[in-house]
Amino acid sequence: RVVAVKDGVEGMPSDALHTCAACETMKVPTVAKSGSQIKVGWELVGSHGYVVMWSTDPTFKTGVSHKYITGHSVNNYTITGINSNQTYYVRVRAWRNWDTGYVYGAWSDYAVAK
Repeated sequence: RVVAVKDGVEGMPSDALHTCAACETMKVPTVAKSGSQIKVGWELVGSHGYVVMWSTDPTFKTGVSHKYITGHSVNNYTITGINSNQTYYVRVRAWRNWDTGYVYGAWSDYAVAK
């Protein structure tokens, strides 16, 4: 709450607000591609979970897929069903539950899985 004070007299308090800090930006994930799978690993940060995103496009504008991972202590995910002859770009970000939605950290830089 915020209250204005003029000549020692308090005005009406504002409505109460609350906030949540975004999760920290994550480091580049580790990737290991084998056939039609990519094992992705990352360092844990303060969160309720993570989003793993992969694409055949380094700008993540086309060929994009993603997976929400629930759990603050989960630090890996295996992407399956990919084209073994294609290069993939993989990035991660953390999320927290907040009010009726999520608060996200920024995307990590991407890792390349050839």
